[in-house]
Amino acid sequence: LQQAQNQLQQVVDAEPVNVEAAKLLADVRLRLDDADGAIEALVPALSSGAPDAQTLALIGQAQAKAGDDPRALAVLE
Repeated sequence: LQQAQNQLQQVVDAEPVNVEAAKLLADVRLRLDDADGAIEALVPALSSGAPDAQTLALIGQAQAKAGDDPRALAVLE
């Protein structure tokens, strides 16, 4: 998973508007128990306009793992 994170980070660094790569990076970071890193990875996807359901689910999971239950519930509603 660490190698996947490194490769996805390179893609996101090269293409900051690549929402799919950002979501994959966030998913990998969640699997590595890096909730704050997952949230950071999703910032471009959240600011791209109307985030899709997968992005909202990922941010909700990340916020819950980070201990921010009120924000996680608000996102998932």
